[in-house]
Amino acid sequence: MEALLSEQHLWNQIKDTLQKTLQEKLLKSVLDTVTLESQALEGKKHFTLKVPSSFHQEILQKHLFFIQTQIKNKEGAFPAVDIQKQTPILSNKILKDPPPFFFKPPHKNYKKITKNSTFYPQWTFSSFIQGSSNSFAYSLAKSIAERPFNNNSNPLFIYGPSGHGKTHLLHAIGNRLEKEKPHLKVLYLPAERFFNDCINHIRKNEMEMFRQKYRKNIQVLLLDDIQILGKGESIQDEFFHTFESLKSAKCQLVLASDQKPKDIKGLKNRIKTRFEGGVIADIQTPDKDTKKAIIKSKALNWQTGLPEEVLSYISHIPTNSIREIEGHLNKVKMFCDLQNKALCLEVVQHLFCKEIPSLPSPLTANSPSFSKNSNFSLVLKEVCAYFHIKASELKSSSRAQHIVYARNIAIYLARKDLNLSLKELGYLFGNRNHSTILHSLKVIEKKKPKITSDLKELRKLIHKKIFPVKNL
Repeated sequence: MEALLSEQHLWNQIKDTLQKTLQEKLLKSVLDTVTLESQALEGKKHFTLKVPSSFHQEILQKHLFFIQTQIKNKEGAFPAVDIQKQTPILSNKILKDPPPFFFKPPHKNYKKITKNSTFYPQWTFSSFIQGSSNSFAYSLAKSIAERPFNNNSNPLFIYGPSGHGKTHLLHAIGNRLEKEKPHLKVLYLPAERFFNDCINHIRKNEMEMFRQKYRKNIQVLLLDDIQILGKGESIQDEFFHTFESLKSAKCQLVLASDQKPKDIKGLKNRIKTRFEGGVIADIQTPDKDTKKAIIKSKALNWQTGLPEEVLSYISHIPTNSIREIEGHLNKVKMFCDLQNKALCLEVVQHLFCKEIPSLPSPLTANSPSFSKNSNFSLVLKEVCAYFHIKASELKSSSRAQHIVYARNIAIYLARKDLNLSLKELGYLFGNRNHSTILHSLKVIEKKKPKITSDLKELRKLIHKKIFPVKNL
């Protein structure tokens, strides 16, 4: 008993050192299940690390030299250390088929969901905006929802950047099946949940229960963020056998990832080939028309509606995902609500001009080429009226101070609000060269109080002429 306590005390010290030195999240759950034992063989002390599974063996093998070094520091001699897998003690109790684990993503309307609902109710096929960037993935997902066991898309593998609608499609499939085929057992599962659940069952020596949980009585499996499997080599063996078991039982599998199967680092080839044996569909960044449709759809519940010029402006904001679009819309709505402002173009420009100073203005969305640009003529006209000078003077070589100042303002507005190139600006302002246009822009970009005031007033006048909107 004393020897056992001594070895356990030694292992606790080594375990603490390992955790502090390596700081790996997974390591703690592995080390907590390990037992250190020793015995004397031929006058020498031999140590054995007892572990519950081959997964633990693999993890500890990577740190075996470190463990041996720690024991040497405590015992004074470099020890022999073996790692042995314990034979699990089987329980006499009968394992019942536990219900599958269903994950409910958090969302603001969770109280409105019925107790039996598994999926986010607003993520349906009707709320998914189709476009050239996602139509193939959408069609395949809808086909599976309508005929889950009568298609050649098994598995269906959907990949694309984060925030582009992959999870939406998985929930749309689940919502449709839950409504039209309630007799089917459908499981939605983030791969991380499978990963963690597998580790927990290994720790508890309950792998038979784990296998029954994920291999029995599931007819449709919707597995999200599958790329995380590449981070756990040992877990992949369990996943592979689960995949094969479900596939042979005619279970419909739909997988989502941010990468193609062949690009997922750490994923074993035999799993990659299984994924590639089905149908692979990608979701790309939405084009401008799809982006506009998404913005309009997200703003449907706004009482004031979304003015066309505001829609056009927001659609020009560079984004990496649909979630960013939602963030921009939430920002606009919150600002209008809290500041009691009318929703108009000037409000949106005020909110985003600092974050995205090079944003193309909607003033040029439908404008012709610069040689026929009516918007440029309007800018020129307003600048001339504001400073009481002629357009010919702006294009002349005059160095009069008031004319140079007005010319610099006009060049700046044409560059920032009409997104004209330096070459175009040089042509329009009297065939000036590249360096002269750059100098004019730098002068105005200093943003002195008078410059800021004049720009603000001129922009109000110009925008009112092109887009009649309410005042702030």
